[in-house]
Amino acid sequence: MLTMWWGMFCRVIAYPTDLISAKTEAMFSTQNDRINALRLDRAVYIIEVADKMVEFQATTELASQQAQEADKGLGTVMVDGIKGFFTDNVYGPLVQMKIRMQTNMQLLFTQLLELLAIWILRICVYFVFLYRLSIPPSS
Repeated sequence: MLTMWWGMFCRVIAYPTDLISAKTEAMFSTQNDRINALRLDRAVYIIEVADKMVEFQATTELASQQAQEADKGLGTVMVDGIKGFFTDNVYGPLVQMKIRMQTNMQLLFTQLLELLAIWILRICVYFVFLYRLSIPPSS
């Protein structure tokens, strides 16, 4: 009788494990979506902080250059006015762009390292699962 209904018997036996599998897959996908959303939020915050730091670094760099050039003499009042306009409107954004490019390259490098670390971690977990599944249970 059991051999006649073998397919149904196997489905009845596998039904609880299918329920558990579906539930764990749903939990994993929701947690994975949540983690990805948090990772994107963190990236947005990192970019905002980097932008503020770039602006601050550019202003301090321009101020230090102006302080070094201030000791040259008293007859350069007109040149200093033109130079201040040039520094504020032309040279300042160029310095910010240079610093921003350096920061973006560093952020790209750190994101690539993070992605590589996540991949290595996942591959190691898969190897551990395969290893545990391939070992027969000890009696």
